[in-house]
Amino acid sequence: MGENRLEPLICAGFGSGLKAGGMSRQRLEISLRIPRVKDANKDASGYPIDNGVVRFTKLIELDAVPKVGDILQLTSQPDLAFDVSVARTDWNDAKAMFVVSCRYANKSIPRHEYLALMADPEWTLKPLL
Repeated sequence: MGENRLEPLICAGFGSGLKAGGMSRQRLEISLRIPRVKDANKDASGYPIDNGVVRFTKLIELDAVPKVGDILQLTSQPDLAFDVSVARTDWNDAKAMFVVSCRYANKSIPRHEYLALMADPEWTLKPLL
C-alpha cells in the first residue's frame, strides 16, 4: 500500500479560497498531537507542559480534505518541515470547516522542532481540558 501525500498551501490570509484555474481550495484546521518531550517547556505555574493533554492548531488550505492515513507535510518557522499522519477528519459546524486531527509521524520529536512549534505564531497551543 502506498501512502497518500498531500502538499498544503499554508494560509496567511484566506482571500476567496480560489486558486488559478478556478479550482476551489478547502480551508482546514489542523489539530496536531506531538509525542512527549523529555525536556518540555514549562507552563505559567512552572510545571512542564504535558503534550498528551494539549494540541497544536493551525489553519491551512488544501485541494481536498485528507483521509485517515494520509501523510501531510506541515511547516513551522523558521523553515522546518515535518510529516504528520491524519488520524481523523471531522466537520465542525461552529467553525464552518473541517478539523483534521493529526499525529506527528515519528515516535519522538527533536527539541528544536518542538521549540519551533512553541514559538511559531501560526501554531496555537490549545489545552484539551
